[in-house]
Amino acid sequence: ADITFIKDYYQQKKDLLGKKVSRILSMGTLISSGDIQRDYDVKQGQSVKTVLGNENFEITLQTVAQESGVAGDIIRVRNMANQKIMSARVMEKGMVRIE
Repeated sequence: ADITFIKDYYQQKKDLLGKKVSRILSMGTLISSGDIQRDYDVKQGQSVKTVLGNENFEITLQTVAQESGVAGDIIRVRNMANQKIMSARVMEKGMVRIE
């Protein structure tokens, strides 16, 4: 197989240990990062701790994730008190920050 233009694939078996594929793959298929199931820090529909503020003050509220994401991703969350949807950065498992 010509892999000249494929940049995002796993070259060694050890790099795949413990990972799950997101779809059925044929024998001999190159496995790319898109074929691997992501381990999300925040999952769609999950109640998440949402932080807003700076070094002088901080407000914390519970929201519901409208999208799944990993640390660093920007996702939408819904404030259940007023149903407002906001964008927030995933910080860690179960926590986002409104910037």
